Amino acid sequence: MATLVFIFVGILLGAALVGAFLMGRERGRVKAIDDVARTIGGGMLGRGEARADGDERPHAEMTVVGETETNADGRARQDIIAKLRMGEDVELERVRGDADDPVTVRVVSRLGEIGRLSRADAERLAPYLDQGGRVSASIAHIDGGTSTNTAFNVVISVVALEG
Repeated sequence: MATLVFIFVGILLGAALVGAFLMGRERGRVKAIDDVARTIGGGMLGRGEARADGDERPHAEMTVVGETETNADGRARQDIIAKLRMGEDVELERVRGDADDPVTVRVVSRLGEIGRLSRADAERLAPYLDQGGRVSASIAHIDGGTSTNTAFNVVISVVALEG
């Protein structure tokens, strides 16, 4: 009987360690993304230099986080992202009233939610949206989906609209 208890406790401890590892890895990824965004983000949406397409409106590339989560309707965001293509439009939905994260900006494709902006990007964009600013957003690129990096990671291109 003592052997069964010992095995059961070992299994529980192992499961707890694996869960802690996975949660820590995701938190580390989000922190790293935020750190990079802070480093290069001084004028993220305030730039007016001409892009390759000649558009001089303020623009930025922004990181999507939370792509490995499951939506409230049970759909896996990774499954949704797998069906999207570079250049597709996405909607940025400002979420208000979240005491834990007052600057949340959801990223929603034609097929459903694919994540939210990283905290650093949301902190930069939320005040602009709150003041009535309008943006156009599309998928700049999707990384991953390979044998060495199975999870998809999304970066979107955000352009400020006039008016």
